[in-house]
Amino acid sequence: MPGSSANRGPFRFINALTEDERFLQIVQQLWNTSLTGTSMYKLWRKLQLCKVPLKELRNKYIGCLERNIDQAKENLNDIQKIITKSIKPDLIEQESKAYQAGAAEMALQEKIYKQKSKAHWIEVGDGNNSYFFKCMKARSSTNTIFMLKNETGTMLHKSHEIEIEVRTFYKQLLGIAATRLPVIDVPSMRRGTRLNSHQK
Repeated sequence: MPGSSANRGPFRFINALTEDERFLQIVQQLWNTSLTGTSMYKLWRKLQLCKVPLKELRNKYIGCLERNIDQAKENLNDIQKIITKSIKPDLIEQESKAYQAGAAEMALQEKIYKQKSKAHWIEVGDGNNSYFFKCMKARSSTNTIFMLKNETGTMLHKSHEIEIEVRTFYKQLLGIAATRLPVIDVPSMRRGTRLNSHQK
């Protein structure tokens, strides 16, 4: 591949960027770039072309996010202080807009934090450390059935008894696979009572 990747940090894509109208414009513009080479090379090259502009967009998002949230909170507090002294329709509208602006920024921040926490969890898992396995063990315990009451009211504690009870329940609920399917006995049908032309 052309170009060197030395001294270049990994590109961490923020999913929330897709909600910005500039994201689609950037990708569409660069994806329409005319290139020569194999299909795989064209795909790789177009992804590379998108990397720098999307990094810049991501940095703008994250760089000003905290400042925007603080500014939105400050604006909302200022408006609410004025409203406590004088309630006017235009102030109520300003309060609503300030609240919506702050809520949008905080929702974006939450999405970014959630994505980062998932990435951290994957990194922790890759480390094969004790913390990861303790968390997995706790999660497994949460998803395990230790006790189950059957139809007669008897409490089941043994794993094989619980397994049999669950299987039986779903067999009754969903049915079982039939080894044979009954078919119509044509001779018997012909010997039976038939509708006459008037009844038809």
